Amino acid sequence: MKQLLEFIPLILFFITYKLSGVRDAAIVLVVATIVQMIVLKVKYGKIEKQQLFISAAVVFSVYSQPISMKSNICNGK
Repeated sequence: MKQLLEFIPLILFFITYKLSGVRDAAIVLVVATIVQMIVLKVKYGKIEKQQLFISAAVVFSVYSQPISMKSNICNGK
């Protein structure tokens, strides 16, 4: 059950990416990661250091830089 719970943010990211793009998928990933951390804390009483580090890295990397593709990739140049 715990392993499935850890994959839910990633699964939601890919589904959202296919449906509406990278910006929305990044937002969904951050929100799902935060919800996942809350559920882990409530259900198991603690959060492992590795999980905390990965969650912090996800949140930091999404909000530290704008999410967009380079114009030459988008325009085909």
